[in-house]
Amino acid sequence: MRTAYCPKSHGELANVKVGKEYGHVPGHQYHDVAVVVSTRNGKFRCHVCESWGSSQGYDEEHGRSEVIGRGDSISQACAESKSRAIAAGIQPNFLVQAISQAEDSAEECLVDAK
Repeated sequence: MRTAYCPKSHGELANVKVGKEYGHVPGHQYHDVAVVVSTRNGKFRCHVCESWGSSQGYDEEHGRSEVIGRGDSISQACAESKSRAIAAGIQPNFLVQAISQAEDSAEECLVDAK
């Protein structure tokens, strides 16, 4: 299954996934939250995707939730997607870790590009 992604028309700034340790090992249950921050024409997009299921030697997805936030800054897009993700019931512990790491990585990517 496709997880959080960067649209073809955007430039990817950060791609982070946080989840259950050993979740993708056969016989285990997985639960992940992936966050991708991207940019296009000075605007920013933050895509959050939560997925869960079981690993049978392949991942058998049992559920998925996705939200997208947009803004004029990385922090604004991340804050909007975080608010929407909380409203959607996305696992808060993984959500906070993934969004904070993606936001930091995206900010660093912009600094490095200058």
